[in-house]
Amino acid sequence: MTKDLTTSDVSRQNILNNGYALEKIELNLALGGTHWHDERVFTKAQVANILQIDERTIDRYIETNKDEITQNGYTILKGQNLKEFKGYLDDIHVADISRAPSLGVFSFRAVLNIAMLVLVLGAYFLELNGYDYCVRKFIQEMENIVVWLAEGKINDELLLDIIISIINEDEFNESIKLKIIENVGL
Repeated sequence: MTKDLTTSDVSRQNILNNGYALEKIELNLALGGTHWHDERVFTKAQVANILQIDERTIDRYIETNKDEITQNGYTILKGQNLKEFKGYLDDIHVADISRAPSLGVFSFRAVLNIAMLVLVLGAYFLELNGYDYCVRKFIQEMENIVVWLAEGKINDELLLDIIISIINEDEFNESIKLKIIENVGL
């Protein structure tokens, strides 16, 4: 079996090690976050909002892929670092942060790492449910779709239509193609 994002942390790391590409992606996506110590960082709540997943899902990814995610910029702030970080925050959507003894933050690179792991899980569920014939297409198409989601160019309804089309059709039907063109501006 060919190694790809679904089976190889090395493949994911090769993408995340391309500094030029990461810089361009970060600039184009403009996901927000907080500028701190010469980089943009994101709280777990912000990452969950960007990727439209539950914070507990992020916790599970951290638990099962801690070394990989930490290598890509996930860190836990405590003590003086946490106090300094709180001084930079406007509104991070975390309940009662003033009493938190620690706070996990993600670099942009770590956010992309989590996004890749979300894709891996989606591909795994497709295989698990007998849709292995479309896993490769799912991964290839979702690389663009994730960017469009992050940019707010497609909504949940169109995302569902796209995923159903990936599973059931050899290529997008005309209706899906038109919706993508209208929303993304291709």
